[in-house]
Amino acid sequence: MYSLDTRTKHQQRLRYALCYPRIYLTAASSRWTDRVPNYSKQGKGKGPENPRFLTAEEAKQTRALLRQGCQVWGIALSIQRSKPAVRAALERDQDLAGQLTEKKKGKWSDLEIEYLLELLGRCRVPRRKVMARLLGRDAPSIGRQINKMMAERRPTEQQRLPLVPPGGDLSEREQEVLEARMKNIVDGLISMDKTEEWEHVLAEKPSAGWTAHILTLIPTPVKHILAASAPPTASTLKALEWQDTSRMGVYAWVLKPKLNNPLQIKDFVYVGSATKWGSGLSGRKSQHQRRKGRENKITRLIRTNHLNRKGPFLTLLSMQLESPEPGEVLKARQLIILAEAVFTVWLGALGEVNRDSYGEEQKRLRLRHLCPWDLDEISYRGACSHNPLDVDVHSPTGSAEMGTGDPEIVKGVSSE
Repeated sequence: MYSLDTRTKHQQRLRYALCYPRIYLTAASSRWTDRVPNYSKQGKGKGPENPRFLTAEEAKQTRALLRQGCQVWGIALSIQRSKPAVRAALERDQDLAGQLTEKKKGKWSDLEIEYLLELLGRCRVPRRKVMARLLGRDAPSIGRQINKMMAERRPTEQQRLPLVPPGGDLSEREQEVLEARMKNIVDGLISMDKTEEWEHVLAEKPSAGWTAHILTLIPTPVKHILAASAPPTASTLKALEWQDTSRMGVYAWVLKPKLNNPLQIKDFVYVGSATKWGSGLSGRKSQHQRRKGRENKITRLIRTNHLNRKGPFLTLLSMQLESPEPGEVLKARQLIILAEAVFTVWLGALGEVNRDSYGEEQKRLRLRHLCPWDLDEISYRGACSHNPLDVDVHSPTGSAEMGTGDPEIVKGVSSE
């Protein structure tokens, strides 16, 4: 059906699409649209006379393509007619219709795979039954091909960094990089707009004091990741340990899409804090996994993006507090929530820019650019909705004891 040169071009395009989906998608729609005739350019938007009837030559080509197992979409592309025109011709000509393979089986052609990529590029969640109808395949065949494409791309995604964070002490160079990055982020957060209460809290000691205190609480494997030359992948983060403890701390939650789309294969990473005395990280994880209560921002993100809430939790920082005295608990909360803000920026976990407000958009952009890595190199999407320093710290009394710096606390369930 295709010459060697044509097949080679298809294969090169497929490899490019799987390795660079973002760039591929910007051109995919226009490339396929250009292959279909645009009748709007002919005589004030009207199509040619009897556009739904095929010429004798087109009918001959259609028969040849049907014998090769082509479906309606492939015929339309090959003879440069619209899919409705081809369908109408098949409805009128029973001889042609009888040659149409109802459900194609066997090996996928390069053109079929390219068309599947184009369909995947139109949606975040692949609708396999719809794609099966368009491609003339059954839904299981579509699923197997998508899984195959996922497997082809997955090694490329994971080769940036080793899955298991390096062990052992930091090198002198890593320690220098770590301290410089921490100082830059803390200084940036201090200079940003924040609540009046946070202005007073952060003014209590110099930036170097906050930086040093947070660094002492971070586990060594996490430090290796933070000092690396490239951002971690979701797989690298998932290799970190989870501390099932009542200690206060900062954690990450990796959320994976339920349905695979090889062109939109991004996991989500959420960074949060656990500051409830006596409950800590264990209690915060249980709170996230409960499905009861009103919908908040993180549960809404999980629902709208079809994410699996069973994704792994991992500890970024933990802190043992010996005294339940309210003043000590409040100071610990302030430190933990500042650390949450640092990790949110450092790991690129702040969600995409909200364009509803120009001021908020600029503020979000400034925060995102405090990240020490190029944001385009981060392979996951941020799931955090706000800067934790935009919300006052809750005192450890009453219902506020359930809070972790989130903007809305209702019966112990935060807006995040």
